[in-house]
Amino acid sequence: MSVFRRNGRFITENDMLSMWRDGVEPFNIAKQLGISNSTVIKVLHRHGLPKADSSVRPKVCLALDGHKCRSDHEKLVDNWLYLHNIRHVYEPRLRNIRFKPDWYLPKQKLYMEFVFLSAESGTRYQLLHQRKITSLQQLLGARFVVLNQNNWETELEKAVGKG
Repeated sequence: MSVFRRNGRFITENDMLSMWRDGVEPFNIAKQLGISNSTVIKVLHRHGLPKADSSVRPKVCLALDGHKCRSDHEKLVDNWLYLHNIRHVYEPRLRNIRFKPDWYLPKQKLYMEFVFLSAESGTRYQLLHQRKITSLQQLLGARFVVLNQNNWETELEKAVGKG
């Protein structure tokens, strides 16, 4: 854990992480704390948070069927669907809806979202993802299934009638 001294006061990585969780953008964290933007981005990245630099592109994982997934977990689920001959649409667009679920299974008329469970709650990612899930649950009801790294295969088997 790094400690920085600026203008006679000590700034810790926890100060930066706390501000990030409160929704403060990295540029503004740097400005408020009197440190460089690159320092803030490095600290956030070291703690597993995405770099908020516009030049950084999200990770792309190519699934077996050619879908460009946004994480290794999504790739795993997409490959499972492909290998079990389950027709699916990756990130389907829903009319007049801000959020896109991760998959749509046309035969089952089912939408699915993968959520990565983390020991650290309250991160910006988790707060935004929870808003997305709540919105999709209200809109889609029973036609919406949430998958995570602990239950994804069991939930998929139930959803497609293999379990």
